[in-house]
Amino acid sequence: MAISIVLSCFAASDQLANASYPKPRPPVPPPESESGKASAKVKVIKRMPVRLTAYYGPLRNQEKYVYGSYKKDVRVNGSGKITRSGKIPAVGMAAADWRVLPRGTKLRIPQCDVPLGTDFPKPASEIIFEVEDTGGAVKNRHIDIFAGFGDKGRKLAEKINDLQPKKFVIEVVEVCPSQ
Repeated sequence: MAISIVLSCFAASDQLANASYPKPRPPVPPPESESGKASAKVKVIKRMPVRLTAYYGPLRNQEKYVYGSYKKDVRVNGSGKITRSGKIPAVGMAAADWRVLPRGTKLRIPQCDVPLGTDFPKPASEIIFEVEDTGGAVKNRHIDIFAGFGDKGRKLAEKINDLQPKKFVIEVVEVCPSQ
């Protein structure tokens, strides 16, 4: 009896070793938000020249910090935990002076082709940003877009910040869902 159990265990392990398993699928892009849908109609309300910068959410133990340490980067960029509107920062959010561009304003940056996002990067020119944050240095016609977290976010923010002193013209838009 014990011998048959042992033999059946070996047979089962042999079957498992020779079994074929489906290969893992590549990640599927998440469904786009209403504002990011290609099928949504976008109406340009106005165009405005701005100073464009980017910020990121520093993480402990990154390989590099812009200002030399985690604490200094948090002081400049914020902790990346919550925006002034109470949301968790994400690519597609922007900080602005709410007297110029109030919370919830949607905008495009047609001249900026720096790819944003980590899994499925899109050029910033194809993203509709929403104003959800403010910043200590974000005054008047200054837009600060969120580039991501950690080293990846830092590198993307640095690419955008290296475009200075180039002037950008943003488009304040209204998103109308298609029928």
